[in-house]
Amino acid sequence: MLEMCPNLQHLTILDIPLSREDQNLISDPPRKLSILSLKIRATRLSSQPKLFQATLLSFIAPSLTALTIGLNEYGLLSKRRKSNFEISALAVELFLARSKCTLTTLTLDGILMTDVDVVNLLECVPSVQELTVRDPPLIGKTLKHSPPVSKHLCRSLNPNLSDKNTTILPCLRSLTLKSRSKNFDSEEFISTVRSRWLPDADAASTVGIKCLRSIELYFRHPFQGTDYLPLNPIEESGMRVVVKLESEEMRFFEIDSEEEDIDSDSDAEEENSYEDGSTFELGSDDVE
Repeated sequence: MLEMCPNLQHLTILDIPLSREDQNLISDPPRKLSILSLKIRATRLSSQPKLFQATLLSFIAPSLTALTIGLNEYGLLSKRRKSNFEISALAVELFLARSKCTLTTLTLDGILMTDVDVVNLLECVPSVQELTVRDPPLIGKTLKHSPPVSKHLCRSLNPNLSDKNTTILPCLRSLTLKSRSKNFDSEEFISTVRSRWLPDADAASTVGIKCLRSIELYFRHPFQGTDYLPLNPIEESGMRVVVKLESEEMRFFEIDSEEEDIDSDSDAEEENSYEDGSTFELGSDDVE
């Protein structure tokens, strides 16, 4: 099928079961594609990670500049099959290494990766200018490791604090983080933003990084807006700063419409419950 599209520039792969005729999509040796952007999307959290990983290992995309891996736009969830979308960070790293592409945009959208996995992946893509990382839904499950959007990720992006030999993402211009944590470290995040706000070209050259121009931080839970007031001077100096709750239209997950009446009371309790058994109510009155 792909042979019929030699000028294909943008490719999106969903977790639709492959027919026998489509099995040649997964090829050995890897097929070289001229695509500029690749999106690998799970339409349901019950997706098969092996299919996505095998697909990544089937392509070489030397012209690729934008890569998105994760849930579909609204992260549809089947109540009967609650699991998270997992994909091997190593599979992504191998795909990028074999492609030898200059990636400028990377989106990790709700994938079940640890923060360590994410940082290791970011070390492999120094050319990335736009980064988006969203925590996975983790509905009804106990978080057994640090989510992607974490203190470790922020510290790793801070050239003054990173324990790496080289600065991660030296070309970063735009950073978007979407956190599900109730205890997101605002001080660590602000420190990272400050460390990358280098509007003076000489100062940026000395540090060896580009000036971060845009930050967006979204929360699933109510948060203290006053914690982020230290960002005001940076915003007034020219950086684009967005810190707010996700809107209802763009929530981290939605319930399939055909199943929304199944065990609605128990699921609502489970949806808003966390490791300590506490619950929350999403509302603007809680945001300062």
